[in-house]
Amino acid sequence: MDPIPGCTEGSLLTYANKLAAQLTPLENKAFAALSALSQLYVQGVASDKSPQVFGTDGQYGPRATATIDKLRGFWDIESWNIQLVAWKGTDLGSQAKMAQTFSLGLAPAKVKAAAALTTQVLFELPALQGGRNPLLTLNAFSAPADSLGGKRVALGDGLLDVVNTLGFDDVSVEAVVGHEYGHQVDFAHDNYPPNESSEMGPDAYGGYFVAHAKGFGWTSRLQQEVTYLDASIGDCFHSHGTPEQRKAAGAWGEKQATGQGNPNRVVPSATMIDKFQKEYPKLMPPAGDQSAAATLAAAHR
Repeated sequence: MDPIPGCTEGSLLTYANKLAAQLTPLENKAFAALSALSQLYVQGVASDKSPQVFGTDGQYGPRATATIDKLRGFWDIESWNIQLVAWKGTDLGSQAKMAQTFSLGLAPAKVKAAAALTTQVLFELPALQGGRNPLLTLNAFSAPADSLGGKRVALGDGLLDVVNTLGFDDVSVEAVVGHEYGHQVDFAHDNYPPNESSEMGPDAYGGYFVAHAKGFGWTSRLQQEVTYLDASIGDCFHSHGTPEQRKAAGAWGEKQATGQGNPNRVVPSATMIDKFQKEYPKLMPPAGDQSAAATLAAAHR
């Protein structure tokens, strides 16, 4: 798919692409394989019944716990069984954890050797930094009830590291978890839109949460920082929404909180979904505008 004319990808994507460009072909293959394994572990094996360490050195634990606790009480969806789990590249260094992961689909006789090979690659390839290279876990995701491991939000150490590097540490954990929990809001109502609103909707719900008096009640400065973080993960391929679209969705959600008559009322989640779906077309450029932009871009080649 061709990129959207005139669009510049978000700063987080640009930073991630620069990191990836420094890898050799062999390192790229190792990163792809080990990142997938770490994701499989955090989705199918990890559990919040054991202590979770959020951040490479556990520095985000209190903020992560406070955020998920607030979210569970904020939105009117079944929340007791939504786990918040830490996605850590260093888990790749545990042969016990990797054996659990390989046991999900590998023949039992091969599990021990596969786990040993994983840890060997992790510690023998310097670029992997023993699991601390942010590329291994430069993401967060939300999984529905019928997925492997059940309902959960996974928060990647690498994502938090990069967000901090880009200057968004003030709002990182709360904004990212608020967005991912927004997917749980959609899942609870069987809302799986086949367009960019699948990501922009959670931006809006997350914005509503951080700005709302019953959420974090953040100041306008912090609210603006969240929208810039939303923009940093915008793309240019009609996938997750452009930076400007992501920013606008988050700002719309924040405005729903700061502009409502009763600051303590939380709009029902089903209502919020409906309201955003009505707003969504206004955030997307008409097809004619895109065609005009494409023509203009072609004329300047």
